[in-house]
Amino acid sequence: MSEFGELGNFCEDNDEDNWESGESVVSISSERYKDREFIAAGGLKKVYKVFDTKMERFIALAELKEDIPEEQCEVFLKEASMTASLRHPNIITAYDFGVSENHLPYMTMELKVGDTLADILKKKEMVLEELLNIFTKICDAVSYAHSKSVIHLDLKPENIQVGEFGEVQVCDWGLSQKITEKTVVKSVHGTPGYMSPEQLIVGASLDTRSDIYALGAILYSLLTYERPIEGSLNSVIDSTSAGKIKPPSLRFPDQQISKSLDAVTCRAMSFDASERYQSVIDLKNEVYQFLGGHSTDAENAGLIKELQLFYNRNKQLCMVTVVAAALIILATTLFMYQLQRSKKSTEDALTDLSAAHKELKIAQQKERLLFKEKEEAKQQTFTARQEKQKMYAKLLDRDLKKAYDLMSSPLYFASPHKSSTEALKILKAQYKATKGQRGLRNLLAISLFVTQSYEEFSNFEGHNYKSLIPIAQKYKDTPKNDFGVLNENDFVKLLEDVNNIPKDDWEVKIAVFERSICYMVDARKPVFTSHRIVMQLLKCWNPDWDTKNLVYDVKSLTLKLKGKELRKLYATAGHSSGLCFLRFIKIDLLDLRGTGVGHMSHLKGSNIRKLDIRDTKVKHLHPHGATKNIQEVYLTPGQFVGYEALFTPQSVKLIYK
Repeated sequence: MSEFGELGNFCEDNDEDNWESGESVVSISSERYKDREFIAAGGLKKVYKVFDTKMERFIALAELKEDIPEEQCEVFLKEASMTASLRHPNIITAYDFGVSENHLPYMTMELKVGDTLADILKKKEMVLEELLNIFTKICDAVSYAHSKSVIHLDLKPENIQVGEFGEVQVCDWGLSQKITEKTVVKSVHGTPGYMSPEQLIVGASLDTRSDIYALGAILYSLLTYERPIEGSLNSVIDSTSAGKIKPPSLRFPDQQISKSLDAVTCRAMSFDASERYQSVIDLKNEVYQFLGGHSTDAENAGLIKELQLFYNRNKQLCMVTVVAAALIILATTLFMYQLQRSKKSTEDALTDLSAAHKELKIAQQKERLLFKEKEEAKQQTFTARQEKQKMYAKLLDRDLKKAYDLMSSPLYFASPHKSSTEALKILKAQYKATKGQRGLRNLLAISLFVTQSYEEFSNFEGHNYKSLIPIAQKYKDTPKNDFGVLNENDFVKLLEDVNNIPKDDWEVKIAVFERSICYMVDARKPVFTSHRIVMQLLKCWNPDWDTKNLVYDVKSLTLKLKGKELRKLYATAGHSSGLCFLRFIKIDLLDLRGTGVGHMSHLKGSNIRKLDIRDTKVKHLHPHGATKNIQEVYLTPGQFVGYEALFTPQSVKLIYK
């Protein structure tokens, strides 16, 4: 809202959320940080992209502006010091801080590419489950800071960075404070609408519950795509001070907001701090309850709601119970029918009595057998539930959960080599400690094969990936290059062998295929790789497709794909990156004529300038996020008409022929 752009001195460093574009500066006098390139500027500082000659990587460098009063140096250095003291995957990492040759304080930090959570909410492209997964990672970061006695005091969507591979990081710790018995509001700073009521009162006590209020406000925005309070600056402050926050479900009745999350939001944003969640973990667990299909404590669900949730979580069990009850009723009905016939036969003749008695015994035996089977089914269900609970308890182990995360999208595909190496180390330690739990053996087997530890994989037993053992034995003695991986020719042969695994083991292939490629590419760090590797990757996800239908011209950078059997250019499972398989090769023109590709979401993550989609089922270029680099599209006359042609971006040239 425009009113929030005029907060002035009320919100510290308010302009820092609206970076300004600028020209790049080619060189600086510093010997360590070279090739300075301007990124943005805020209220106190300017941010540059620089090359760290010591660590040989690009990083971000924030430097205090020249015209900032000298007393503001302390605020800048406090932010640098506080950020450096917090080391967590969901908190931006600070590398160094000091004073430059121009006598200006600076700090360096990791360079992140992506959008703020505020940008993502404006686009309204993510579904609620994806937004809640981001929220739980924010909670992890804030909970960690609280464990270090640090409160952020300026949590808002603009201070949450979301990377292109799903990394979530909490930024801007300039207003953070160490919690003590005397932590009070000395001067009012923050962002109205996300600030807790106590932050508006000079002298009021501050603790972790002030951040919990802000987390509730962020959750409010995730549910509604709007700020918790709209209006002028004074009206926002007055509403916060009076605790007049309208619940999301009442403010937006047409959005069908979950009553569970509505209750969680209202509790987190309670005016009285004692009525809020008393820890971030409690708030995060409420969100996990919702994602798992359970009611939340804040909702105080009744019996009917609990039964509805139980049915949603256990549809199969409920159906089995109904069928079992029906069988019992049927057996009882049959028994009564036979009993009546027996009575009538007894009255007619003594001979019939013997036959009726025999039939009665048979019916009783069937009933006992049915009852026994029912009891066995109940016991099996109970045992399975206990095993599931035990498995879940083990998964809660911090290191093991971290290993699972490191082998899953998006964390794994952000840095495959680093993630695989770290996960393998954790899994080996856990395997030794738990004496080989089966689920752990499967994940450890995947990690060994992906990291090309073929000899160790060959000798590892008790997992579900036995079809990969002959392949590992074949390549365990194959020499590796200086990067510790197979050379490209040998790696392509290995992929061909994996693709030759029977279709019954398709799940085995997809579990290791893209992970193995990403690990190899990340280990040797090429910009692009061979189209033969991409060919095998496409074959994995399109097993009936003939690889002869791929033609790549390296001079014109043209890739031609054919065959109706080719339908998938990307996959969205946890063991896949969710990006286009073609991203590993450089392509200027992609020819998809005659393929079964029917939607442009398959191009997410690729960098293609020209696209030929004649003789396909593609009717529009949505989503534009996956086709944003495309400049020319070749179409069959009449393929894009009406709405599709009208809403095609103006930067895209449509060529009909």
